[in-house]
Amino acid sequence: MAVTIDDLPNEILAQIFTYLDRPAPSDSKLHDQPSSLMLQNPFFDRDLKNVSVITKLWRAAVLPLLFRHVVWTIDRFELPLIEETRDPAATIDFLRFLRDNNLTNYVTTVTMFVEDALGGVATSHLASSVELMETGHANKASYSEDYNWLWRTLFEHVDPVRLSIIASPRVLAQLLSRMLFLGDAWNFDMPQHILSLSRKSKKVVTSKYKSKATASSSKNAPSPENPHQKRVPCDLFTIRPWQSLLLNEGSSTRVYKTYEYYLKRPPSMLGALLGAEEFPNDEPLIAPSIRDFSYVGIFPLSSHFNTLVQHVPRLDRLFVQLVPRNDILQDADEMRNIDIADLWMERNTSYSMLFRELFDPDPDSPWLELKTFESGDAADREAWEMAVQFVQFSGVQGWKVESEGVFVREGNESGPILGMSQLPGQLRRWAFNGVATLPVSSAMLYMGNGGPVPFAGMTTFVTAWVAYPIV
Repeated sequence: MAVTIDDLPNEILAQIFTYLDRPAPSDSKLHDQPSSLMLQNPFFDRDLKNVSVITKLWRAAVLPLLFRHVVWTIDRFELPLIEETRDPAATIDFLRFLRDNNLTNYVTTVTMFVEDALGGVATSHLASSVELMETGHANKASYSEDYNWLWRTLFEHVDPVRLSIIASPRVLAQLLSRMLFLGDAWNFDMPQHILSLSRKSKKVVTSKYKSKATASSSKNAPSPENPHQKRVPCDLFTIRPWQSLLLNEGSSTRVYKTYEYYLKRPPSMLGALLGAEEFPNDEPLIAPSIRDFSYVGIFPLSSHFNTLVQHVPRLDRLFVQLVPRNDILQDADEMRNIDIADLWMERNTSYSMLFRELFDPDPDSPWLELKTFESGDAADREAWEMAVQFVQFSGVQGWKVESEGVFVREGNESGPILGMSQLPGQLRRWAFNGVATLPVSSAMLYMGNGGPVPFAGMTTFVTAWVAYPIV
């Protein structure tokens, strides 16, 4: 008797269709330049969607695969209207579809793309308080809308291991109920940033974590400094035991076209995440469960990057990427009126700030707890060769070269980090994305009259490492 594919059990049919599955676009693109089109791929394989329209049986087998990775596109002005409904979950189309088709348990990642119909121009009527510059433009906006209803609605119905938000800096500030500096925003032209929270697997939320989330909601109280200011908590960071956070702020190259670019300040949520700014950004949003932090910014100003350096939380792993992976440096229009040397000088300075803290930390510094430092950029070849010579001939114990751009430390005991500080650091891996010759040498940071300049007890080759794209 002949057996057709339709005679197979649903479980076997579903297993067959998994071979047509592909990774989510967000798996590989969260480090790219943020844009409204970044998750769209005209060449994306549509095999699973084609299978879903063949028969009802095949559709039932394929739907759990099709909706493992959800992209939700919504305009920010729709959110208040959704909140006013009695059942927000029924108003959100993708949640209603998932519920109606019993697919909520299959969702692995959710990516929110929050559109801004006004392009982020209008601010005063949306922010609880706005300070204006003499020109009449907004200097800063503080948002006190409570969007915890949104996070509760989402996570009552789906349990993703990763939630990513692609939105303008203003919309991010609004969703997180925080203040955003706007005085120099036009100099940067940053249409979208990416905030992504993730964990390794779907774990049961413990009662301890539930109590934390509940407690944070009760902190909606006036600030003691100003009884008229209200601190609105953001339960997004405690609603799940997130382990990793990524912030991608995209390119800052446009600011280098302006006069005294180094005095400018970008519109950014970095300070709010770290609790490094004025009220209500003076309390960190990052939960203690997050031990892996990734920062991506294309040629950020060193003064801005220093916010991360000086206020880094206690982490096991830090990843940074400061140089583009695409061909932006070969784009004549993008590079017009920019002195390329300025870009690399800011990169050199950013890395030197980071390494001063990493290799010569204070006794109570969070840098002492860092186990892994990784960069998505390549190291300066000249600095790398000096670093290798130092490790080989200085008597530093336990460190070895694993590959070009990568140092590792053998053994599990804590000890001085490459000899610069005698404090017991936890660093085990110090890795760049290979080695390359930089367009602008970083040697000026560590070479003096005929030789290396001493810094904190050793040559400062580590402060000269800088990024270069590996394509």
